[in-house]
Amino acid sequence: MKLNQLDQLARHYPDLKIESRNCRIDGIGDEYTVLDGSIPATFKGVNYNFATKILLPYAFPQEPPRVKAAPTEQMRVRSSEYVSETGKITIPYLQSWTISSSLVELCNDLSALFSHFPPLAMAHSSPKTASAISKLDYVPASSARTREAFLDFVSQNIDLVKFELECGICKLFYNREKRKRTVISICGHQICHECAQKLPKKLCPFCSQEFRQQHLVVTF
Repeated sequence: MKLNQLDQLARHYPDLKIESRNCRIDGIGDEYTVLDGSIPATFKGVNYNFATKILLPYAFPQEPPRVKAAPTEQMRVRSSEYVSETGKITIPYLQSWTISSSLVELCNDLSALFSHFPPLAMAHSSPKTASAISKLDYVPASSARTREAFLDFVSQNIDLVKFELECGICKLFYNREKRKRTVISICGHQICHECAQKLPKKLCPFCSQEFRQQHLVVTF
């Protein structure tokens, strides 16, 4: 059954490959088969691939997998209701895992989550951004224990990603060309580089803080 699940996963999510077999996490505990790769997700029409590790315990599929976000050096984990600060991902499908559950359905749910709330962000983001995100209200865990409630949760919390991915003025995604993410270092607010250059006055559009050209710090 384990080999059958891996075969199905390879057809639907070919980027997830076996990194190692019979390994121990931190040198202790149960033995795991580690799947390493990425989960594709589409956010507002843009395709992303989020680095992910899926750990299959020796007793899989009787026991559920473990899932972790796997940031590169340029990325960081973006914690949420379903993603811990260490990158551990817990969703209702894992909590209700049975022997008939499948890795493909698990990855489908992960893709749904990532499409609305990416688990990774650029490593360099402003303190103001982190503070604003931490103050946002989350749906209590007790109200999102079913798969349906989980999918409803991620669709309702799309605003959580706007601080990280969108310019607050033009509402377009940051990119590595004209719309590089730019932090106004004197106040911590961020906009894209193109909008920063078009401001009629050197005033932050969000708090009216005066700034100079040297206060514009490109972080992406």
